[in-house]
Amino acid sequence: MSEIKILSDRSTNGFMNMAIDEAIFKSKIESDDRDIMIRFYDWEPACMSLGYFQSLEKKVDKKNCEAYGIDIVRRPTGGRAVLHDIELTYSVIAPSKLLGKNTITSYLNISRALNRGLNILGVSSTIAPAKKAKRKGSAACFDSISSHEISVEGKKLVGSAQYRDHGYLLQHGSILIDLEVEKLFDCLRVKKKDKAARYFKKITTTINKELNKKVKKDDVEDAMIKGFDDYFEMGITKIDFSNELLKQAEKLYENKYSTKEWNYLK
Repeated sequence: MSEIKILSDRSTNGFMNMAIDEAIFKSKIESDDRDIMIRFYDWEPACMSLGYFQSLEKKVDKKNCEAYGIDIVRRPTGGRAVLHDIELTYSVIAPSKLLGKNTITSYLNISRALNRGLNILGVSSTIAPAKKAKRKGSAACFDSISSHEISVEGKKLVGSAQYRDHGYLLQHGSILIDLEVEKLFDCLRVKKKDKAARYFKKITTTINKELNKKVKKDDVEDAMIKGFDDYFEMGITKIDFSNELLKQAEKLYENKYSTKEWNYLK
């Protein structure tokens, strides 16, 4: 019987974070592992992650990122740019059929678990209904709400992206605890930055803002774990990284995610 396994990771750089997610994904495919793996992590230093199809040169101001001490990495998943700074990132790696018959269904089920965790934390968040995108928006992920994404009164709180292969899925996303909007837009190549930033503030929110206090990442993680446990009712086991998994991640870090060839792919 399948269960949920939890990995917690702190103070890892963006290149290694993406390498670890892919290493878990590949190891599950190779071993035909039927459990759900959920990893919670943050980024040290802060990092701008690009969607797989975005152009680094066209979408990101590299000089300003360097000035802020922000790394830049391309994700294996689609979507738009995310500034990983004052937030908690989650990743879910699992057999696709275990979470739903298609991408939309699995996305909805993961959102329901995340939303339950946010509600446990005290955030009055809800899940957006299925809908067609009406606004192209800027290069920033949180610039619009897609089907089944989590928001508070129309303001986006969690941004996610998914990738599928060989009957497995990798979905990861950013849960905003706080956000410096000006820093984000300083690091993006966006027309009419001031106007874009003002609009962004109107349609985005954070946990700190909704609860009117500073929330610790560990408290957010604990609530998310409870949310997944309550929703899926499969049992939770916390595990550590195996040496083999870390070796695979190090190879992906060195040969892929830290390379110019990967990050300037588009």
